[in-house]
Amino acid sequence: MKFEIATRTDIGKMINNDETIQKMISTSVLKLSHGKPLTNMEINEAYERSFCVWNAYRRSTQSGVLPKAFMFGTPVIASNIGSFPEFVRSGENGYLVDNYDFENIYQRLLLVRENISTMSMNCRNTFENTFCWKSQISKMNEVLQSLL
Repeated sequence: MKFEIATRTDIGKMINNDETIQKMISTSVLKLSHGKPLTNMEINEAYERSFCVWNAYRRSTQSGVLPKAFMFGTPVIASNIGSFPEFVRSGENGYLVDNYDFENIYQRLLLVRENISTMSMNCRNTFENTFCWKSQISKMNEVLQSLL
């Protein structure tokens, strides 16, 4: 499998002396984008070429990553924090995992890859039924009517 790490944080000092990461980069197993915000085009291209997004957060859930992954039909492997459990349905549109259980994460990656067609469709459905503005029209009408 190929991986991409994308973060605006400069992680050069953390990875420069790591031989495994350097080998992954030199053999094109790992693409590393760090130290600056990605453009919207770069972000969209990353989602388009991904079969899965791993949200490995410990404190926050960077709310835009989850809906955008679902918008692109990309299943999510997410830590069991914040709002992730509210939207990630294990085995349907992704999996909830412990960030430090790497064997379990690997097994979930394999399951996503084996079931990518169904999971991708479920992700799009989750986006359209939960995050897309069209799914909120009736609720918005209710709010507006209550104000009149």
